[in-house]
Amino acid sequence: MKSMTWLRMAAVGLLVLSGCSEDKDGGGGGGGGAGDKAGFGDDRGRPVGTAWSLPTGLRLEGELTGTDDDGYCAPVQLDPLGSGFMVRACVPVRNDGVVGVPLDLPAGLVLVASSPDFQHGILLEDVHVVIYPGGADAGPQVKSGPLPLYAFCLNHNRSASEPKARYTLGPVTQNAQVKELISLIKGKHIAEDGSKVEVVQEALWHITDGSGLTADDRAALAEL
Repeated sequence: MKSMTWLRMAAVGLLVLSGCSEDKDGGGGGGGGAGDKAGFGDDRGRPVGTAWSLPTGLRLEGELTGTDDDGYCAPVQLDPLGSGFMVRACVPVRNDGVVGVPLDLPAGLVLVASSPDFQHGILLEDVHVVIYPGGADAGPQVKSGPLPLYAFCLNHNRSASEPKARYTLGPVTQNAQVKELISLIKGKHIAEDGSKVEVVQEALWHITDGSGLTADDRAALAEL
């Protein structure tokens, strides 16, 4: 499944036009320290929150890298996890044991970009997958990485992910506005509908670049 569906591709085009630009200056933001909104919008701080780590039995086999325009993670493309199109990363998770290990990525988990040129990403829905031993090419039921992971954009004026981008997993934000957004879209099944992704991304930008969700945001989210 190397190519995204037309809905995913259309949503990418809409969001590229509306934000998450190629502005390498990051919108002129200052130096960090914005409380639980550190790293959001134009703030140059590192995102903060509750520490998160892989469960026992799983490890990363290398760095998290950004993807190409198709969201492709070599050598074998697995079904993408998560929602959002502007931060797409390959997660080289590995299970060296003998039984499958559940991997639960919580809503609110931040993909922290190593370079200020690239936007941070955030999961707004829980992701659940079982990582089996053996590697991605060991059989159709094996889900050992690299896993394509899609996330929403936290930095409207930075560049979208690309293969030279590097990320780390965590922390899990405790920002109350983001947690409200997560609660409003819970169970909405955002990933396969580009129009839903656009609504959610716009709402998130009102949190990261403004004062928070608007009445229009809440009405649009209720209709998803």
